[in-house]
Amino acid sequence: RFDFAPGALEGKITEAVGRNYPTMVIQRDRLAAVLLEELRTKHADAVKIEYTIECLGFRIEGNTTMLIRWDGSQETSVQAEFVVAADGTNSTLTEKMACEAEHGSFSVVKLEPNLERELVYKTLGLDKDRIPTSWRRDLNYSARSTEDISKAITFEALPTNEGNIVAVLLFP
Repeated sequence: RFDFAPGALEGKITEAVGRNYPTMVIQRDRLAAVLLEELRTKHADAVKIEYTIECLGFRIEGNTTMLIRWDGSQETSVQAEFVVAADGTNSTLTEKMACEAEHGSFSVVKLEPNLERELVYKTLGLDKDRIPTSWRRDLNYSARSTEDISKAITFEALPTNEGNIVAVLLFP
């Protein structure tokens, strides 16, 4: 990690104790593309991928779930043995299923964000051809505007496998 202390013009490398693996990041669109390619090449017979489908609700029928959906022109039902509601932090489907699970024979696992405060952020992709050649490509770069983390604007720059850097600005 390469850290700049608040107000410092020069940074310093801080090594993580007991960690012997590099940290890399992958942009959300790339992760989606990799997962999509995996599904299409290895699981095409078992998984149907559809876009612009809105899930209106569900009902439980034995060991399966009937998802009620809207494709923009009509309402239909789809049977599913396994449902992943990956529609964001405020997932409508997950909330509806959690309420129903209290009385049903299934469970809902909702991963809560591990944050002490809500974050406002902006991500930026930095082109590897425009990054100073003096920047090491195996470090996370970090800088804060103040020592008080609750008031600090934080800049994090994380390497990708291709040598680009994904930067994140976190606002208090």
